Amino acid sequence: MDGQPHIAKSVTSPLTRGMLIDLGEAISKVPQRGLAELGEHDLPAGYTYLGQFIDHDLQRFATADTPLMGTIHGDGKVPRARPELDLASLYGTGFSEPFVDQQSGKLKVKKLGSGAYDFIRGDAGAPLIADTRNEENLLIAQLHVLFIRFHNAVVKQLSAQPNTANSPTALYDMARQIVTARYLHIVVHDFLKRILWDEVWTAYFGAADCMDTLFSEQELAGTNAFNTAVFRFGHAMVRPEYVLNEHKTRLTLRQLFNYRAGSDYFTSGFTHIPPEVCVNWTRFFYTPDEFRAQPKGKQAAVHLSPKNTIVIPGLMWPNNVLAIRNLLRSWNENTPLAQVYENKIAALPVRAVLSDFPLLTPDNMDTPVTSLFAQVANGDVLKHHTPLWYYILREAQYVQHTPAIRRKGYLGPLASVIVASAFKQILQNSVSALPGVPDMPGMASALAVSDMPGLLTFVLLNEE
Repeated sequence: MDGQPHIAKSVTSPLTRGMLIDLGEAISKVPQRGLAELGEHDLPAGYTYLGQFIDHDLQRFATADTPLMGTIHGDGKVPRARPELDLASLYGTGFSEPFVDQQSGKLKVKKLGSGAYDFIRGDAGAPLIADTRNEENLLIAQLHVLFIRFHNAVVKQLSAQPNTANSPTALYDMARQIVTARYLHIVVHDFLKRILWDEVWTAYFGAADCMDTLFSEQELAGTNAFNTAVFRFGHAMVRPEYVLNEHKTRLTLRQLFNYRAGSDYFTSGFTHIPPEVCVNWTRFFYTPDEFRAQPKGKQAAVHLSPKNTIVIPGLMWPNNVLAIRNLLRSWNENTPLAQVYENKIAALPVRAVLSDFPLLTPDNMDTPVTSLFAQVANGDVLKHHTPLWYYILREAQYVQHTPAIRRKGYLGPLASVIVASAFKQILQNSVSALPGVPDMPGMASALAVSDMPGLLTFVLLNEE
């Protein structure tokens, strides 16, 4: 590898819709692999679903009440006019929302037992939340519930502070400011720190504070490589099954969809999820020290690979094959090929800190052992004209199978630069819109929450 980007052979992509469907179909036909074959990363499993939670926060969902701010994508998402990380998916329009307790400033939640919580629900299990995408599987639903519990624990602590305005509205507003500020910190210093290539995180968010940008404000508000291809790697992180709690409840991915509103479970008369499927998050979010002290029961994300795909229950082919959907989404939105971004990044100052770039060449672009490209007519074209979504997963797979660089990041360098550049701009929007959080000595533990294990600890120590 000579360290120089390889140039796409033509400006116009020779790829066709049929080639992408064939590639997605080849991915879907990879035999279902067990955890031992997939391989576990050091990344705790909860960050798979934190990434999904963040994605829902960034992309507004189109409803009859939502003014459209852009083109509706195939999955129903509408880009915000100005993407922000503001927890709108948790708080909606504010204090007047029906899921806010007007007497306390807390968010409504149903306690099912010790450590077991669910949404407040209506007919057929319909959740009383701002963004119903956060109920599309059990783990994202339980993560949303964890953030509700975090807000309520902050309200409880605020209520005990002397000389603090304690009207329900004031408590709600202060708690929302604190929760949102800690969430932003977690996004940068926990989530991104764990997934990005070390050199890239330092360049964009560490001492180097690099300001390289790949997207204009207008591009971020619409469809772009970040939201059509790169930030869709989370589907490939999913484990074959999860052990949810101390009851040893095991659910496969398909079973995680069994507790959504309108499912057979709720239409048969149940009003809340059963307590035995509520998640004990200490199994999903933990520090390295916590893992070393008690590894049993802790679960990690699997290694990324293009061969990790999801077949969605209840949909017809090809819409049920997530690989096909992701490939066609990028194609429909004219997302540039990976080689275009290799060349863009090579021209940015951040290239100077990348000791390993590009990692992929035409010779290693295809997956090892079992070729995916060989199952596509004229598949060799993909080595020089590579769909960005595929490239991101293949790059990460290459990292995890190369011992000298394995510890540098969960994502590879190209994916990391695109993600870091997008988040750098989004976070500038988000921080500028966030009211200042007052310095309150009695709130030191809430204001010190800096990662998901710390958020979980705060909740467990301070909730009712």
